[in-house]
Amino acid sequence: MQMANVINETKRRKDIVVKAATDQFQIQEQVSKLLRGETVNKKALRVAQMVTFIAMFYLFNIRSKKLGQVTGLKASSADPTFDELSEKLEGSEKAIRTLMREVRTLKETISGI
Repeated sequence: MQMANVINETKRRKDIVVKAATDQFQIQEQVSKLLRGETVNKKALRVAQMVTFIAMFYLFNIRSKKLGQVTGLKASSADPTFDELSEKLEGSEKAIRTLMREVRTLKETISGI
């Protein structure tokens, strides 16, 4: 009976070692797949494109409604009155956001005194 226990224990240890080795090999495969040159280059290119897009958006102050026009995804408006009123509305919205931020800062300053 004791010999059977020793054999079973040996088999159990062998199974554990084989499973651990297989798991380690699978992890190494996944890491090498992620770190392949073409994969890294592809991801780096995507990040660079996104950064370029964001930089263009902020540097040139392209408004969201005009972004479609600049990229050619949306036809430009032919109504100058609408465009003028739309720009005034956007300016008013920006002024309100600035005012709200300044009021919040003033309130924080006053409550800190």
